[in-house]
Amino acid sequence: MADFLNKGDNSFNEAIFQHNYRNIPIPSLASANLKTYADAIGTNSILYSVMDYKAKKSSQIKPIIVREVKDKTLSKEFYKWNGKFTDAYEIRQHNKLRKKAFEEISFDEINDRSDLFYLKKLLTNPNAYQTWSEFLYAYSMFEDLAGWSLMTGEVAQSAATRGKFTELYQLPTHLMDILGGSPMEPVTGYKFKSDYKTIFDDETCIRISGFNPDYDLRGGHLYGLSKVRVAWELFQSHAEAVARQYSSNAGGDLRAIITPKAGDTFDTSSFGGDENTFAQKFKDLILRSFRQKTNQRMAIVAQPIEAIQFQNALDSTVTSATKMEAKNDVAAVWGIDPSVVFPTESGTTYTNQKDKVSASLRNGVFPSLQKIEEKFREEIVKKQYNGYSLIFDYDVFEELTKDQTMEMETLEKLTYLSDNEKRERIDYEMLEDARANTPRAYWDTLTQDPIMDDTQL
Repeated sequence: MADFLNKGDNSFNEAIFQHNYRNIPIPSLASANLKTYADAIGTNSILYSVMDYKAKKSSQIKPIIVREVKDKTLSKEFYKWNGKFTDAYEIRQHNKLRKKAFEEISFDEINDRSDLFYLKKLLTNPNAYQTWSEFLYAYSMFEDLAGWSLMTGEVAQSAATRGKFTELYQLPTHLMDILGGSPMEPVTGYKFKSDYKTIFDDETCIRISGFNPDYDLRGGHLYGLSKVRVAWELFQSHAEAVARQYSSNAGGDLRAIITPKAGDTFDTSSFGGDENTFAQKFKDLILRSFRQKTNQRMAIVAQPIEAIQFQNALDSTVTSATKMEAKNDVAAVWGIDPSVVFPTESGTTYTNQKDKVSASLRNGVFPSLQKIEEKFREEIVKKQYNGYSLIFDYDVFEELTKDQTMEMETLEKLTYLSDNEKRERIDYEMLEDARANTPRAYWDTLTQDPIMDDTQL
């Protein structure tokens, strides 16, 4: 077994990366139209809306530096459930678990002489151009657009901090090429498609992969699968429905047949040339007149004519249904409830809307955040700061905490729970009264003496 492990072979890599692209961009059809998709973000309303929603929510997450000096089993349990809780009670229990598993390091305690100074900087102002929130926003946008994301860092060279990142940048992955290597070293670096001079070394970059089924034996799957590409036809359908409505509003649905006026002699000599070509020349004259750049396009001809008008009235339900269907399908690609990104009053209540937002966070936003959280924790914090770790505080989203008043009203009706059990669920202190540990339905069976007030002592 030892001899086998020391051979340095990797059967999987040899099968998947069969082409040698040493310092040459790995080709990929999946990234061919990414520039077009990026341009569409600024012109397609539903594309921008769904990407902006996810990116804004992602940018709200707060990082916490912790020291793993307590129970390792509890820390594993915490990582397993972080970002996956479903209600206010679970959030409170999860926070209690966090306090038992870790010792949190306050950012206020970290100054420029602290060993954690550069880590604090990365988690507040990763670079001179972006705050932490802006950094996370860019990460979400690039990941959705290109199907993968890439961070590059500047590394400290001083003896005390050598090897630690001092700055981090999000690279625009829709404009990036992955430089290939050999089956044993599939990736050697990254570069801009338009720049052959600047190479971002793989050792100073952190790549967050997205799944791509395009295992083409060249490494094309490393580019991930663009959500924008997946939903592109849906964006086009929505744009066509909108254009159809605008065309109808501007009179684009109005059609007419123009013919010589009945009973009048049609003078073909004014067109010149062969009389057999007068119809085509008459048509050309009409069409040239219609090319006027005015709202009211009229044709002026030296002939008596009449127009037979007919109009195909736009059925608004057709275009409205097309737009709604496109929005629903696009939101499904992102794992977000459509009513959250494209709100309507139909069938909406305070409770179900809050539940929809919560589900959208857990299904559409948190999976992406959990990927970058894991990379920060494993590739930056644990590697560069011995004894420390990183967790994201998903409790910052108020949509996940249900109205406590409603929860208290519900608990009041649960007679099979004791008062202390109810108080525990809403994070209240326990009562020392023995009856507080017994459900109220069974109070009549208690034989203890009644509690006396001060006047009876």
